[in-house]
Amino acid sequence: MQKLNIFMDTNIIKCIDPDLLNFSFNDTYKKLKEFIDENEYKKINIIIPKIVIEELIKQYIDDYKYKYNNLDAEIDELLNKCSKIGWNIKINKNRNMPIQKYEIYIRKQVNEYIKREKINIIELPKENFNTIIYRAINKKVPFFSGKGTIEVNGDKQSGKEFSDAGFKDAIFLESIIEFNKFKRSNILILTKDNILLQELNWKNELKRDNVIVKSIDQGIKLVKYICELENIKDFTEYRKFCKTEYYKDIIYKAINKKVIKVVEIQEYNEEDISYIDIKTSVKNGDSKEEIIVRINEEKEFIEILNKNSEVIYEW
Repeated sequence: MQKLNIFMDTNIIKCIDPDLLNFSFNDTYKKLKEFIDENEYKKINIIIPKIVIEELIKQYIDDYKYKYNNLDAEIDELLNKCSKIGWNIKINKNRNMPIQKYEIYIRKQVNEYIKREKINIIELPKENFNTIIYRAINKKVPFFSGKGTIEVNGDKQSGKEFSDAGFKDAIFLESIIEFNKFKRSNILILTKDNILLQELNWKNELKRDNVIVKSIDQGIKLVKYICELENIKDFTEYRKFCKTEYYKDIIYKAINKKVIKVVEIQEYNEEDISYIDIKTSVKNGDSKEEIIVRINEEKEFIEILNKNSEVIYEW
């Protein structure tokens, strides 16, 4: 398969109600990452523009700031209600971090998460900001113009003209353009932003045809789409099964050899039966060899074959 680079926008990977003390991407990202890692699809890469990370950090800080400034009043109201029915509740502020300290804390969390997950972060070079300025002045997509609104005595009124709406989207776009200038990989862009989805001509911007833009934000659907797009299989559940002590013990008891690793998994569908062949590297002392462990879709063991496809053990 040809290399596939997947670029993910903020609205695809952000958590809906995050733990503000532990930074992470959402389950959509985690499902995709697991699919790539477990199946060892080294030609599929997840790439996150730095502007996405900065936007996520800002959202964490804004959320923390709101809770930090408003929870005391909510707690006082709760304690007052509890006292009226004889309840005695104590609140322990174990980590009472001021907002400025939280900003330092969450950035450290983000950096550690990126390093731990080995996430490929791309950053737009400073000299490319001239292109963004040109887009803004000429109201070129993703920039657009319009009127802001202000509220006066409860009534919304037209505010000043603006033409810089879309600045974050422009950095997202230009980061992807810059990264792909000298690459020929297939491109999948994931975003739920209507302008990026519907109004921007990505093929013209990137000057290539192998570009697809989707708004898939559910991990299972995303993995299924990529499998159909690239004509590949998702053997995640079987690869995780092969790592269990149960799988290793069954093989050892059958042929007295220890499992080293899974080399390859293939699926076969015949008229009356479907089965999974797991090419497994095993050893006995210093002797190593590859066997084929055949199981059905319910992970029930059928037989073991040697490298010549001869059956050496049956269940």
